[in-house]
Amino acid sequence: TMFLVGFTWGDEPTVCALLACCDEGDYAFDAGGALQRWERAATAGFVAAHLLDPSSFFAPYLATLPARTAGLPQHVLWWDAHEVALLDGTTAARECASIRDEVDDVCRVLRDGALSSLVAAHGDGAVDEAVRRAFAALFSRSFDLPDAFDLGTCLVPLLDCLQHSAAPSVRYGWGEGEGGESRLEGRAVGSLAAGTELSISYGEHPDTVFGSHYGFVPPLMQQPSSCYTVLRLGDELADS
Repeated sequence: TMFLVGFTWGDEPTVCALLACCDEGDYAFDAGGALQRWERAATAGFVAAHLLDPSSFFAPYLATLPARTAGLPQHVLWWDAHEVALLDGTTAARECASIRDEVDDVCRVLRDGALSSLVAAHGDGAVDEAVRRAFAALFSRSFDLPDAFDLGTCLVPLLDCLQHSAAPSVRYGWGEGEGGESRLEGRAVGSLAAGTELSISYGEHPDTVFGSHYGFVPPLMQQPSSCYTVLRLGDELADS
């Protein structure tokens, strides 16, 4: 069984244009033109700009991305100081601080550069929130697709709605359409009964990365680097 997973989002010309406005420190290309660590910054800026445009072509897809929602579990980018303090003394605290610091820095750089016109139209707070929402999507739903094109960090509609499994029911990769165009395809792994949930693998990561990036932790010992730190934190949060 094969299905198309739509278009990728994170094209290099757009990324280049945004990074050109962020000529600061690590926000640069290496000598070969490949994006360095801060390619996420450019993709986040692109997504944030469309989040602030209600008439965007991408609006139906944008509505599926993570958002700050009262009363529901939140990505660590939206945690308050008390919730962050619960991680003190754990490796999860370092991971959490690292991504929050990265996003704070990117918000400042994009606000003062590539997204400055949107700040004038919507204000600092709205732009920062859009960038954080974009990053929450990138940390939890983005893909690296180097096989056919060096696209770097991409959002892939439909494919990014699939849940994680250590034994995924779907594999994906580049294929060729009837007109010879390249397209991303998902294929079932073997025969699947009607009603079977489609799933992919998010990769093998420490529990601290699953918790801080994806917002969940797989069952204990399902991953080679499983530990109890985040699980104990989950119990504490449930009791508080």
